[in-house]
Amino acid sequence: MNGEQSVTWSATSFVPVESKLRPPAIGDGLVPRGTIIDRLLDSVETPLVLVSAPPGSGKTVAVGQWDAEDERSFAWMTVDETDNDPLALMSYLLLALQRVEPVDPGVLAFLSASQGSLTDVLLPRLGHMLASRNKPFVLVLDDVHTLTSAATLAIVSTISDNIPPGSQLALVGRMAPPLDWSRLRAKRRLVEVDTAQLRFSFAEAQALLEGAGLQLEPHEVQTLVDKTEGWAAGLYLASLSLSAAAVQRRSVDAFFGGESRIAAYLRDELLAPVDPDDQSFLIRSSILDQLSGPLCDATLGVTDSDARLRRLAATNNMLLMRIDREGRWYRFHRLFADALTAELNRQEPHLVARLHSAASRWLETHSEPERAIGHAIAAREANRAARLIWGEVPALLASGRTSTVERWLDSFTSREVAAHAKLSLTAGWCAILRGRPVDHWLSAAGRGLYEADRKGEAESVMGGLTLLRAVLARNGIVQMAADAQLAARLLSPDELWLCHAGYLDAVATMLTDHLSEADAQLQSVGHLAETLGAHVTHAQAMAQRALLLISRNEWGPAQALVSAAVAVLRDRDLYMTPPGLPVAVLDALVTARAGQHHPALSNARRIISLLAVTADFPTWNGVQSRYVLARTQLILGDTAAARVLLSEATALLSEVPDAVWLSDAVNQTWRQAERLPLGVDAGASALTSAELRVLQYLPTHLSFEQIGRELYISRNTVKTQAIAAYRKLGVTSRAEAVELALMLGLVTK
Repeated sequence: MNGEQSVTWSATSFVPVESKLRPPAIGDGLVPRGTIIDRLLDSVETPLVLVSAPPGSGKTVAVGQWDAEDERSFAWMTVDETDNDPLALMSYLLLALQRVEPVDPGVLAFLSASQGSLTDVLLPRLGHMLASRNKPFVLVLDDVHTLTSAATLAIVSTISDNIPPGSQLALVGRMAPPLDWSRLRAKRRLVEVDTAQLRFSFAEAQALLEGAGLQLEPHEVQTLVDKTEGWAAGLYLASLSLSAAAVQRRSVDAFFGGESRIAAYLRDELLAPVDPDDQSFLIRSSILDQLSGPLCDATLGVTDSDARLRRLAATNNMLLMRIDREGRWYRFHRLFADALTAELNRQEPHLVARLHSAASRWLETHSEPERAIGHAIAAREANRAARLIWGEVPALLASGRTSTVERWLDSFTSREVAAHAKLSLTAGWCAILRGRPVDHWLSAAGRGLYEADRKGEAESVMGGLTLLRAVLARNGIVQMAADAQLAARLLSPDELWLCHAGYLDAVATMLTDHLSEADAQLQSVGHLAETLGAHVTHAQAMAQRALLLISRNEWGPAQALVSAAVAVLRDRDLYMTPPGLPVAVLDALVTARAGQHHPALSNARRIISLLAVTADFPTWNGVQSRYVLARTQLILGDTAAARVLLSEATALLSEVPDAVWLSDAVNQTWRQAERLPLGVDAGASALTSAELRVLQYLPTHLSFEQIGRELYISRNTVKTQAIAAYRKLGVTSRAEAVELALMLGLVTK
C-alpha cells in the first residue's frame, strides 16, 4: 500500500454471515491424518502455518482435525471474494477473535467511524491488539487464496507479524497469498504443509476405502493410490464409482480421470474458473506426459507456452507440477490429465492425431525416442512408429526390457504388425527371446511396408532381414556366416545389431574349426558389445570364448569368463532365456567340475526343460547346448542323461554338416560316455526332449488334445510321449508325474 488509504464503513450496514465463522464439521468417519496433525502440534512456537494445495486435497479437514487435537482455542474464518473489502475482512476477523478473547475497543471504535486511515490507524491498532492478547489461540483463514487486494493482504501480513508467542496464524488455500515468504522462511517463522504432505499414504487410503464399504486387495488399494497420487478427493470419488458398480465390482485397473464423477469435479473445480485460452491450452497439451515450453509450442502451434506453464504452475490450483529444479518441465496430475484428455476427445477429436504427430516429431528430433514412439502410435503413423521402435529394439532387448517392446507391439493388431517390415522384424526378435516360432514374422518382414523414401531405410530393412536369417541359420554354418557378413555391410556402423552380426560370424568361424581366428573375432566382438551396451551379445561372446578355453583344458580362465557372463545376464533377468542358454549351459558345466553337484544338477534340469519348449532354436545352438550338458551329466555321474542328450545332438548334426568342430566334439564325448556304465536305473535322466516338452504342459489343465494343438502334434503322439514319461518317472498318473517333476525341477509352476 502507498501512503494513507482512507476507508469508509458503516457499522450498521454490516450483517455477518454466521457460516463464515464456523469451523468445519469433522465427523468420526474421516480418516485421521496423524502425521500432519503431529507436525502441526509440534509447531506451536512457529507463528505462521501455510497449508496450500489443490482443491480436494483435504486441507480443511486436516486443519479441522488439528483443531480437535490442540488444547488452544481456534478462531475460524472462511474467506471469499467479498472479503477483499478491508473493513469487511477486519469485521469478520474481530468477530472471530472476539469468540476467543475480547478484542480492543479502540479497533471496534475505528470500524464504527465513518472514515479513517487504514495504514496509519487501523493496522497499528490491530497489531497492538494482537500482540497484547493473553490467551493462546490459532486464527484460521480458510480459502485465503481468494484475497487479492493490497489492503486485505496488508491486514494478513500485519497479523502474521504480530501474532503473540504461543499463538499461530494458519492460512489455508489453493495457493499461497503473495506475502514475503522468503523472509518468513529465513527467519523460521513458517511451517508449510503442501500437496506432497497431504497425499494419502497406503494405510490412509485403505482406511478411506474400507470406510466406504469396499474390501479391496492390497495391490488394488496401491493401484488406486498410484492412479490418484494419494489425492483425497480422487480416492473418495473412486470409492463412490467402485461402490456404484451395477453388476459386479469393476476392476480397479479400469479407473481413470475420465470417470463421470472425477471429470465433473475437475471440470467444475479446476477448469471452469480458468480463462478460455488457458483452458484450450491445458486441454490440448493433455496428450503429453511431460510438458515443456518448446514441446508445447511445437505440439500446439503456439509461441508462449513457457510463460504460460510458469504462470499456471505458480497458481498451484491446476494440478500442474514442476518436475525439475530449473522449471523447464512439468506434468499434470494423472487424473487431471485423464479428465483433460476426455475433454479433448469430446470437444476436438479431429485434433488428437495431429497433436500426437507433432509431439512425436519434436521428441524424435530432441533425442526422446521412447516418448516419440508412444505419440507416433497414438497418431496411427505406423511406418514412423515401426522405424522408431526398430531403432530401440537392440538396446531394450539387451537390457532385458522385452516387455516394453511387446507393449508397443500390442498397440497394433497382428495384421498391422505383419504389414510393416520393421514391426515384423521386431516381433521376430521378441519371438526369439521368448522361444516362439519366428518364420511367420521373417516372411512378413520380407514383404512389409517401410518408409521407402527415407534415406537408408531399404538397407536397414534388408540388414535386419539378413541378420534374422543368420540367427536362425536354416541353411547351415557357412550360409550363417555369409548372412552375418552381408548384414554387417548393410547395417550402420553405430547400430547395436552390428555386434550380433559379428558374433554370429565369429561363431561360424569357430564351428568350422578355425579356432584361433574365432577367438580373436570373439574378443573383438565382446569388446565392441561391451562398449556399445549390447549386453546379451557381450555375454554370449564370453561364453563362446570360455568354450574354446575348455577345449584346451584351460578351466580357470574359462570359469572367470563364465562368471562374468552370468553376472551380465542376471543383472538384466536374461539368464534363463533362449538367448542366455550358451551362458547357462557353460555355467552348469563349470559348476559341476568345481564339485558343486547340487546347483549344477538343478541348473541342468532347468536348461533341459527350457530347451524342450524353445521353438525355432538355431540347430547349431541346440547341438552345442546338448553337447555341453552331456559333459555336465557325465561329471555328475548320470551317463544315461548324457547319452540321451548326445543322441539328440547327433540327430541334429545332420542339419548342420558343416559344423566340423561341433561334430568332432560330440563324437569325442560319445566315446567317453560309451566307456562309462549306464547305471542301474536311468529314470528321469532318460527323458527325451519330446517327452520333456509334453511334461511342461502337464501342470496345466489342458487336455492331451489341447496340448497337441499347442505343440502342433496329434493327440495320440502326446499320449504316447506322456505314457513314456510316466514310465521313466516311475509313476502311473498325470498328477503323480506333475508332483515328481516339480520336485525334481523338471517343470515349474
